[in-house]
Amino acid sequence: MKIWMMLPLLAALLAPIAATAADEDPGEMANRAMELFKSSETRGEALTLYHKALGKAAGKVRIGILKNLGKAYGGMDLYAEAWPYLHFAFLSEGGIDLKIRDALDFVRKKLSLDHAQVRVETVPARSVVTFPGQGGPQPHRFRTPATWWFPPGKHTIKVTHDGYLAKNTTITVKRGVPFTETVTLKEIKVAVPVKTGTTGETGKTDMGTGKEKTAVRRVPAWKWALLGGGLALAAGGGATWMVGWDRAAWLNDEFSGHVAPGQVDARTADFDQRWEDEVVPFQLSSYVLWGVGGAAAITGLVLLLTDGPPPARPTPEAGPSAGLLVLPAVWGDGGGISFGLQF
Repeated sequence: MKIWMMLPLLAALLAPIAATAADEDPGEMANRAMELFKSSETRGEALTLYHKALGKAAGKVRIGILKNLGKAYGGMDLYAEAWPYLHFAFLSEGGIDLKIRDALDFVRKKLSLDHAQVRVETVPARSVVTFPGQGGPQPHRFRTPATWWFPPGKHTIKVTHDGYLAKNTTITVKRGVPFTETVTLKEIKVAVPVKTGTTGETGKTDMGTGKEKTAVRRVPAWKWALLGGGLALAAGGGATWMVGWDRAAWLNDEFSGHVAPGQVDARTADFDQRWEDEVVPFQLSSYVLWGVGGAAAITGLVLLLTDGPPPARPTPEAGPSAGLLVLPAVWGDGGGISFGLQF
């Protein structure tokens, strides 16, 4: 068997690992979302992609995505949705972007005509509040304290926090009357240590029982796939080695015994050639499988052991990302604002 005959097998084994380990760059995702947003038929898909990119981004790329989301919602006349994303972008840059300030002023004037600003505070602080919004493919979640503009009427918001019972709160909004809503969550009392999920961290004590409880953290499936795929490749390397070993033993048995003096060189050349064709490919394949599988398994194990709870939006943690083009926007009846940036 030639070594090139093993390449399709190696490619088939490595393809699932490469697919699960691949992580699209948030800057590229946002640029693709910007292209999708240009067509009214794919704006919903663009908004979904923007939100996915925001969950992975950090630094200037994250700020750029916040701006793009705010401008995208504003371009659809969804000013209540545009407000928080522009607001977070403005605060993230320390209030130095005058164009974003002008955009916020424009949105505020629009909303003040028929909306009211509601500030949500929670006990405990830094809970996650989900606002229903008036449009978009998914709900909007922010860490408290957070502000949202509501039209008049009754609205339901949801507040969650690790270790506390989730709570739905209905608020009544009057046009042009801002107010602050404080939501208090009840702590979950755990009688015994809870060890559910994949991995957890202990160390917090339940004040109701005095016993230790476990804070559950979820581990992305692709990390398990990386570890499992690496172990599978390593096992495949062992199986391939055994096949090569068996082939070598069979070849040695076939060429054992006495040979006429004049046939030694020919027999040796024949043996070497068949060893190269029938044994070496299995040996090399096993080395490749062991190397790739071992590296993948070790990487997956390290990622599992160092995995932590995901950050809450819209303040995700992530590594450096590629450049991001910021979408220009024009709002209002023939006037408004128009601006564009590039990182």
